[in-house]
This record gives sequence, C-alpha cells and structure tokens, in this order.
Amino acid sequence: MCCGCWGIICRRWGSEGVNRVEVNWLKGQKYRGGMVFGVIDEMMSGSAQIASDLLKYNSVIHPLHDTENAAVGLFVAGAVRAGFLPLTEYSVKKRTWQDGRKWTNGRADLWFVARQKAYSFEFKRTQDSTSRSTESELWNKIEWAGRDISRVPKAEYDHAFSGVVAPVWNDDDMMQCRKFSANVDYACVIGHTSSFEAFIFFNQKC
Repeated sequence: MCCGCWGIICRRWGSEGVNRVEVNWLKGQKYRGGMVFGVIDEMMSGSAQIASDLLKYNSVIHPLHDTENAAVGLFVAGAVRAGFLPLTEYSVKKRTWQDGRKWTNGRADLWFVARQKAYSFEFKRTQDSTSRSTESELWNKIEWAGRDISRVPKAEYDHAFSGVVAPVWNDDDMMQCRKFSANVDYACVIGHTSSFEAFIFFNQKC
C-alpha cells in the first residue's frame, strides 16, 4: 500500500491469517517514541485485532464502515485489548455550544486510563458512501470534533484529542484522505484491503 509523501512510520497487525486487519501510520513522526503516540498506537493495534476477530466471525462486519458509535465501540474494545481502562458515552458536564462560560449535560465519546494518565476523545465520522470524503468535509469534521473536545472539562483528562473516522468507499476517498493526512497530528489507515479500509485522524489538544 502506497503511503504518499509521508511514508509508513509504524505498522501493527491484528490476528494472523487471511482476515488480518492492518494499521498503517501515515503521520505522527514528531511523536514517535513518545508515551502518547505509544498509547494511541496500542489502542489502534488492539482495535485491529478485534476487527480481525469480527471478520473471522462474519466477513460483512465492518465497524469502521458503520456508525460513529460502532467505530467508537471498536476503539473501546481495542483499548481493553491493550490493557487500558475505558468508558464510553458516559455522562459529563460540557460547556454549551453557544456560550463556553455555561455548562450543560452531555456525554463523552471515549475516555480511558493508560499508564496512570487519563485520555479523552471526541470523534466525528464523515458521511456514508453517498457523499465522498471531500477536503471540505474532512476539515469540517476535524474542526467540529475539536470544538467538541474543548467542551469537556480539563479536569477529566491529562491528554485530549479530536478524531475523525473516514471510511474509504472509492479511489477518490483514498486520494482525499491521504492528502488530508498532512493536516493533522496523527493519521493512520486501518483495514483489510479486500474487505474495508478507513482513515483515522487525530489532533492532540494537550
């Protein structure tokens, strides 16, 4: 798999065999070797293992081509596989969209503890196969996720991230997502070339 001008900086695999799901990192060079990158990599590696096992059970189960909740659920399972302690969709007071000085009841997409540090994530997903992952769509989603993670109280985490799940439906999606990888802190492709592929983008808030 060609990785454009950024190159593959890290590769992790899921379960062995014909249903093996791969994780190929396209962006994240300046974080390589750091604890935070290592934690994200372990979560994604665990997610690939779970996705591989799901393919073995039923070849049409592709969580990253399903809903945002299905994708986040895969990341939760990946965090567990990595030995982390996760929660998803838990209740939390968030800043309101209209006025950041006010608070409202909300839910957080993903939170986990790894190596005595708390990590918090807010994800958005690009549109389904009826709408391509255009550059404007990708920018919209990563900015939206960034605004959402900014609503989570800082006391909830040591490290916080906005994320985008971008399923690949066609060659144009692949091209647009590879190009967009240059604009974020971390970018990887996860999938099985004959079954499904999706890009996962992360920006680190702190």
